[in-house]
Amino acid sequence: MANILIVDDDPGISRALTRVTGREGQEGAFALTLQEGLYKVFSGDFDVVFLDINLPDGNGLNAMPKIKDAPSSPNVVIITGEGDADSAELAIRSGDWDSLRKPLSKEAIVLSFKRVIQYRKEKEAKKAPAALRLEGIIVNSPKMRQCYDLVARAGESESSVLISGETGAGKELFARALHEHSSRAG
Repeated sequence: MANILIVDDDPGISRALTRVTGREGQEGAFALTLQEGLYKVFSGDFDVVFLDINLPDGNGLNAMPKIKDAPSSPNVVIITGEGDADSAELAIRSGDWDSLRKPLSKEAIVLSFKRVIQYRKEKEAKKAPAALRLEGIIVNSPKMRQCYDLVARAGESESSVLISGETGAGKELFARALHEHSSRAG
């Protein structure tokens, strides 16, 4: 069962979405203001947040980075009115999950949260990457740790990898670590 939060200033839409998610066996909650929604996101454990863009106390697009920083790292589905298509496109480009246009259909809502839940299940089911052997690579910053995570994920796939950078950046060291972490290491 997934936890779903609806942040929309329209009580009718919020209650209807909560009922739809409940009928589908999910736990639903709603907030009518952005402030209340942020409070619930940070005090609860939500998998999906349906977020309206135009709220009485702020813009949902501006709150998305905060929502993503919540402990449960929920995926965001934008709910937009007829005139907000450009804002929804911007939201999706910034890494959010989906966009639904009002008036909302039950099928679109269910499909959207089921896709997010399936994605989250698959992400959790993936095994943790094996420890990388990082001879010669200095580990100091969060950006470098992100690089190591990318190397670990790339090593587990069969995809080709292009490593680029300035002279002396450590491309050869990363290439060696990637190779040793791959299935072709032997």
